[in-house]
Amino acid sequence: MAKVTYRKTQGSGVLKPGEEKWVQLGESDEFRGGGIAVTAIPHHGSGGTQHVLRVDNINITLTETHQGDITLTSYNAGCSVKNNGKTTIDNWEVVVGVINA
Repeated sequence: MAKVTYRKTQGSGVLKPGEEKWVQLGESDEFRGGGIAVTAIPHHGSGGTQHVLRVDNINITLTETHQGDITLTSYNAGCSVKNNGKTTIDNWEVVVGVINA
């Protein structure tokens, strides 16, 4: 049976129309060998009634550290969040679902 865990990351700062920000999702062994689903959720904005965010460029990075004959690994994830609408968004978050077998 697959195991699903969730993470939330509060958006940092205001996103003006067309503006894009990189969001670091953190380090976790769960990113190894699993799948991730990422959603950006706008909570408040100004300049209109429809607020649209888009997630692009999801990356999982493996970092290897060698200590003699021992190799240590860490996995980090991040993504790009873009204001894909015509309003300014000042409160938003990113939700990540990690799916492992």
